Amino acid sequence: MEKGTKMGLMVVLIIFLYYLPSAHALNCTKFTGDERMLCGTINPLPVTESYKRQLMRSDLYNTNVIVSNEPINLSLNLEGQEQINLDKVYDENIIIIGSLLTFIFVNYSILSILTKSFNIIKCLAVVS
Repeated sequence: MEKGTKMGLMVVLIIFLYYLPSAHALNCTKFTGDERMLCGTINPLPVTESYKRQLMRSDLYNTNVIVSNEPINLSLNLEGQEQINLDKVYDENIIIIGSLLTFIFVNYSILSILTKSFNIIKCLAVVS
C-alpha cells in the first residue's frame, strides 16, 4: 500500500473511533420504568460519563413527586411593566401584518394609477 492510502485509512479509523460511544458510556437498556425515562433524558446531555452516572443516582431525586399537566405561570415582580400574554402578542402581530398589507395595497394603487395615466397620455398624444 502507498503511504497516502495508509494515512487515509488511519484518519478514517480515528474518526470512526472518535464517534463510537465509549465502553463506559451510560447504557439505558439496563434501566426500566422511570429510571429508563431519566436515563433517556440524561444520556444526550453534553457532560462527561461520570457526571451522567452521578445524575442517575436514585438518592438524588425525591420519589414523592406529583406530576401536573397545568401550564407553568412564572410571575416576576417587575414594577411598571404590564404583563404580556399570547393573546396580546397575536394581536400585535395581526396589527403589524394588517399595516404591512395596507401599505403594499396603497403603494400598488398609487403606482397603478400613475402608470395608467401616463399610458393614457401617450395614447392621446398619438391620436391627436
